Formats: sequence, structure tokens, C-alpha cells
Amino acid sequence: MKYFNLIGDSLGKKIDLLDLEDESTVQDLIEYLSKKYGEKFNYLVLDESGNIHPHIRLFINNQVTNPQVKQKLNEGDTVSFFIAIIGG
Repeated sequence: MKYFNLIGDSLGKKIDLLDLEDESTVQDLIEYLSKKYGEKFNYLVLDESGNIHPHIRLFINNQVTNPQVKQKLNEGDTVSFFIAIIGG
């Protein structure tokens, strides 16, 4: 796991090594992180319904992914969360 910008700052880490069960999906990962980090993670990453906020970008192995799709994770995958920031 890699956490960028406010997510990493809030959790107090930029990298996390996780050992998930075989056949785990992105949704399983999000539930695991929600339980592990609680309100800090939930506030920044999840909406009131428990879905990923639209402003969060999720990458698996440097490829953007749709967190609503039940995508299976494989051993050795690198998952990255960051907040999409726009400015001008």
C-alpha cells in the first residue's frame, strides 16, 4: 500500500505492507483499512455510504482502477490511494 498527500499525513505513514487473504478484492482491502485505521481513513477516503469518495484515485500497479469494480488483488500488487487535487 502507498498513501499519498493528506491520506499519508493523516495515517502517519506513506507505505503499509499488508497480508490479505487469497482471493481478496479491492472492496476487501478497503474494509480492512477502514477497520485498521478507523475514522482517520474513513473521513478522508469514504463517503457516508462507505463508498470511496469521488475525489480519491486508486491505482493498482500504477494503473488507475475503478474502486467500485470487484477487482481481485494478487500477491505482490502495489495499491496506491491519493486525493485528486485541482487548483489554479
